[in-house]
Amino acid sequence: MEKEKLEELVVAEFKNLVEKKQVEPPLAAVQVVAELMKRSEASTMMEFQIELDTSIKVLKSLPDQPISVSSACELLEHFVIRSIPTEYKVFEDCKAVVIERGSQYAKRTDTSFQKISSLTEKFVRHNATILVHGGIAPVQALLLSLSYRKKFQVFVTSGVVGEGGL
Repeated sequence: MEKEKLEELVVAEFKNLVEKKQVEPPLAAVQVVAELMKRSEASTMMEFQIELDTSIKVLKSLPDQPISVSSACELLEHFVIRSIPTEYKVFEDCKAVVIERGSQYAKRTDTSFQKISSLTEKFVRHNATILVHGGIAPVQALLLSLSYRKKFQVFVTSGVVGEGGL
């Protein structure tokens, strides 16, 4: 796939997931890269690697995105892409393994978001003061559900580059 076309596709898919489906930016970034792995028409490992690297660079360079997008991309890159299996002699077999790992990583990321929300409820006490970094959906869902049963105060720091903190 041409570099410009790939970059446009990455941005469009990411914005679509974040804006229309209300998916958190880090999860959307992982899902976009996992989906692009599936759609890749690369015929060599080098082409496949270049497409993935380009996708991740585009996502990391998007303006006004939380630091968590960059972190999610780096984790995906480290645990899925950089650990490409070398024991496969046929490119399609290797590509299938990487695609499966990418899909599993996207699912685990989504599951982790849900788990965070459910496990932290017991740690919030009545009249507590809570410091939250960024306004991610699992935390927002937790705080909303707690607001019906407990009274608490929340301070939110910003995780967007250039926003200056609180």
